[in-house]
Amino acid sequence: MAAKATAQALVPRLRPFLSRTILSPTLASNELVNAHPNKDKLLHLGFGQSPFPVHPSLTQAIDAFQHNQYEHTSGTESLRKSIASFYERKHGLDLSNYDVIVTPGSKLGLFALQAAIEGPTLLPVPSWVSYEPQMHLLGLSAVKFKALLSDEGMRLDPQAMAAAIEEHVAAGGAAPTKMIINSPNNPTGLVISNPHEIAQFAAENNIAVISDEIYDGVTPNGAWSTFGARYEMMMKPSTRPTNTVSPTGLSKVFSLGGWRVGVLLVPKSMQGAFSGVLRSAGIDCPRHQGSFYLYPNFDKFREALKQQRGIETSDDLARALVMDRNLVTLPATAFGDNETLSLRLALCDYDGGKMLERYVRDGRQLSDAALEEVAPRIHAAAHALANFASSL
Repeated sequence: MAAKATAQALVPRLRPFLSRTILSPTLASNELVNAHPNKDKLLHLGFGQSPFPVHPSLTQAIDAFQHNQYEHTSGTESLRKSIASFYERKHGLDLSNYDVIVTPGSKLGLFALQAAIEGPTLLPVPSWVSYEPQMHLLGLSAVKFKALLSDEGMRLDPQAMAAAIEEHVAAGGAAPTKMIINSPNNPTGLVISNPHEIAQFAAENNIAVISDEIYDGVTPNGAWSTFGARYEMMMKPSTRPTNTVSPTGLSKVFSLGGWRVGVLLVPKSMQGAFSGVLRSAGIDCPRHQGSFYLYPNFDKFREALKQQRGIETSDDLARALVMDRNLVTLPATAFGDNETLSLRLALCDYDGGKMLERYVRDGRQLSDAALEEVAPRIHAAAHALANFASSL
């Protein structure tokens, strides 16, 4: 009996939140596909990672790398200088007021930022699956508000933000000290349309902006620049300090997900054819603006889905599509969006190398017929989803 008691005493007491923590929905969808008996027949739109090959110059550089000594905790000085030069050149951002920190992936950088800035976080809905779990791990609360989605982009309405803060404070919570934005956005595939309004709101309410820019560069027309540059333009000639931290990395734009190279820009002061097919079937889907994703909405089919198939939530809808159409998606609930019948579609299930070859061969443009040829599974997934909607 004493031995049993001793053994029990050796078991550490885990935080209650850990028992409620679930596997990341994006990774869960991948495991679902890998465990499926007919996984080769599944149209996998659940997991977002770049399908393109790594550039040969990068693989050659890593093969030749022999340095194995400890480096500065903020990253190799030459690398940080190269990153600073890149952002100054690409975005016109004056990095004399910033520290450049290299992290083992941007996710750890985001976690460190949330840990460093105390207080609740203002969070738009929908948002990426890991922001809120990171807050819970740190014992922080999320102050949520609904983002507005349209063909013009993703708009974060200052009135909605103010109302969410007022409600949170009235319920006894503290005012948020930071907010997280992401543009181009996961899961919606949209670019934030009102950065100047957000900058003004953040400045007036003394809120630090964590601008997750991991998809910076994954846009068809370069529509987004780092929020830090937007903030500086907005506040000049104000004497207010820069109030934006920009986490980013190499995983999306350079197809280096497994290399785990993240970047933090920290102030020292502190694809269109797919959506066209969905629209033709009557599915509401804002036109793609950046990242790998689309975020179609099935609310107009809500009554038919409930009456014909017993579908009432986005989780029900995602399960039905796997069973009926071999189509893997992620439900809106994975992104904190519990009210809408939306799905996130990751348009990554194709051979990026073949796509690049065809793109160069065709004079740096791709017709719908060429897209169907080089990305047949994406084409099939679009029509599977459209046919599902047409059956309602």
